[in-house]
Amino acid sequence: MNNDNNKALADTLRTLVAYTSTPDNPSEAKRLMEYVAERITDSSNHTVTIDEHAGVPYLIARPDTDDAHIVWNVIHVDVVPAGKDLFTLRQDGDKLFGRGTYDMKGILASFLHAFTQLSDSAKNKTALMLSADEEVGGAQGVGVLAKQHISEGVALVLDGGHEWTLEEKARGVLHMAIDVTGKTAHAARPWLGDSATSRLVKVLQELEQWYESTYRSIQDDYERPSMNIGTIRGGEAANQVAEHAMAVIDFRVATAQQLEAIKTKIESFRSKHIDAHERISAQPMVCDIMNEHVQDFMGVIKSLGLKESGKERHAFGAQDARFIAELAVPTIVTRPPGGNQHSDGEWVSLSGLEQLKQVLINYHENFAKKH
Repeated sequence: MNNDNNKALADTLRTLVAYTSTPDNPSEAKRLMEYVAERITDSSNHTVTIDEHAGVPYLIARPDTDDAHIVWNVIHVDVVPAGKDLFTLRQDGDKLFGRGTYDMKGILASFLHAFTQLSDSAKNKTALMLSADEEVGGAQGVGVLAKQHISEGVALVLDGGHEWTLEEKARGVLHMAIDVTGKTAHAARPWLGDSATSRLVKVLQELEQWYESTYRSIQDDYERPSMNIGTIRGGEAANQVAEHAMAVIDFRVATAQQLEAIKTKIESFRSKHIDAHERISAQPMVCDIMNEHVQDFMGVIKSLGLKESGKERHAFGAQDARFIAELAVPTIVTRPPGGNQHSDGEWVSLSGLEQLKQVLINYHENFAKKH
């Protein structure tokens, strides 16, 4: 591996990591996108657009080519919050440490270096989509952008899997909010009021009992839906009967039938005092491993002597790939070696990023020749 290439790739990632692009800091995400836009326009004739939707910035860089003949590289630049020191890249041998190195700024660094080395014909079939809200659900980013820009072709969302393992399935996600209204009174005379918190507790208890009786017998951890009461809020003071209470519940599901069953159950709680509504809803994702685009991409990985770890073929969490897969566009999810995502020890392999650069070059060149 060329040491100069290594240094250049690490330097690019160092620049990207330095942007504190957390979801609550969209101006930093936009600054990062402006840096990327300059890199793209310096080496292509792509049309680059930086804009925002519902306050979330995004970047679209695409050639003047019909949709069926484009490879979309879909990358999120937002990162989970971290201490200031984690926004400075640190290297220890082959490992590069810092916030977003693995999720997913390292992928962006590899793409930028691969893009400059593509032939003109390959560049003319390569597009880039950057979003900045994946860590908070992605609804205003790829959730909107995919429907507007991706109708055909193929998408690379290299944000899952483990060490070149293709992610074949990913669970769907459902966030449901339950809002309860009551009537205030002094806590010394609670019978004069109607406690929203008490009503909410009863609803949550019934929901948990239903979940346990319906799904607990499923032995497989992936196939069994998960339920987590993530937030509960209610009341203003200990000596006052609560007028309002609310909870948000996170479900992860393996099938569309599970998703609908949970929605139906929660909807059944609706009444004069109880409201329920979706905050996030996404179907499970299934990759067609026999699709020609999937086969071609994994073929490039194998041709370079890279071996799948075999881990994480089924993802318990969700990411932006689901929005594209729902459009019946082939969506490829894998990534190079790395680990400790969202933790202080997050890292990515520098040699893995160099390998990814070559994977991207070879795949985009092969795609251009075939399409």
